[in-house]
Amino acid sequence: MELSKDLLRYYGNKYVLLYNYYTNKICLIKKHVLDLLEQGNMNEFKMCEEEWEVLVRKGIVISNQDEYRSMSYRNKYQEQIKSRNFKIETVYFHVTQRCNLQCEYCYNKNNLNKREELTTEEVFRVIDILKKANVKNIILTGGEALLRKDIVEIAQYIKQEGFSLTVLTNGVLLGAKSRILKYIDSSIISIDTLDAQKNLRKGLDIDALIKNLKEIEHSLRSKIYLRCVISKQDMDSWKSIKEFCKQNNYKFLKSIYIPGSKDEIELVPTVEGVNDNEESSENTTNMGGSVCGASYKEIAIDANGDVYPCQMLISKQWKLGNIFEGNYPIRQNQPEIIELFKRRNLSTISSCNICEYKYLCGGGCPAISYYLYKDTEVAPSVACDFIKAEIDVKMVRMLKEYEEKF
Repeated sequence: MELSKDLLRYYGNKYVLLYNYYTNKICLIKKHVLDLLEQGNMNEFKMCEEEWEVLVRKGIVISNQDEYRSMSYRNKYQEQIKSRNFKIETVYFHVTQRCNLQCEYCYNKNNLNKREELTTEEVFRVIDILKKANVKNIILTGGEALLRKDIVEIAQYIKQEGFSLTVLTNGVLLGAKSRILKYIDSSIISIDTLDAQKNLRKGLDIDALIKNLKEIEHSLRSKIYLRCVISKQDMDSWKSIKEFCKQNNYKFLKSIYIPGSKDEIELVPTVEGVNDNEESSENTTNMGGSVCGASYKEIAIDANGDVYPCQMLISKQWKLGNIFEGNYPIRQNQPEIIELFKRRNLSTISSCNICEYKYLCGGGCPAISYYLYKDTEVAPSVACDFIKAEIDVKMVRMLKEYEEKF
């Protein structure tokens, strides 16, 4: 018997959470047990046969090298890749590309202020098509979705048809259109600072936005997240926004600056600048953490009905078709684009092969890879440290929750 060398360790007060990145298994053991295992003193403590079997089955302890090598998660992962099916579950619906602000870091800035958009009746037709395709989740975005005069009517229709509904907004018009909160499951409001001197959103009146937020009914605030985009230009403001959320019963999200080109990588904050050493229940970054389902699990619909793999890839070369063409999204359009995303996996991204976090990460965001390298088969290395830090936080939180129970 020997302790596997393929382990990440997370220490608590009494327990240690072990993650085997070869078998992709997690196990909790007591600290003194791990100490003895590390010393190779397998016979100095008693453990029942079932407990030993768990350690062996998860690859924490190796009894036979050949059996251990056969436990590689790689084969199961490859089977999962092969079984990826075309079934759209989530749709980002850009109901308008008009916007009332000019944010320096907006990933959608090349599409803003296109005037072409669907009528109310056409939007309802889109919703009907999505319902027929068994789509579960709709995220209304833009541009600024609340600029549409019929946005409350649209939200009401979406909810009436049984979808889970989220609205992404800059919050400027939320006070005037607060009635929309009755029909949504959640709303994410972008706000990066409470200090007007640090504001990077041209056209935004910070004081007016804060006033709007304070006037929203308390009973509706549980639906609202305030999301702060953190760049190297300002790595402090998010702390005051987090405190504002605590004081006013809002939920808090933080998101790091997404570089649109190699020239913008220098604006990505440091991990230390984003980390607050608290086990937040929400994602702390937006740059990975799961296998991307763009084009076959989720799509984006532009304001004119054109369909794209995801909300970050709305450009001519990624167009899949139009929502009113044929029977989309029940059938596949542009299968070569869809296959590109379906086949993207850790074995095709060379830099991921040796990473201890690879099965927990999934290879990062292909859209960011495209922005930086014009290649979706490359890992967005600028994101790696953030993803690892986020995974570590989740592991520590899992361990803490276990120790609190026992």
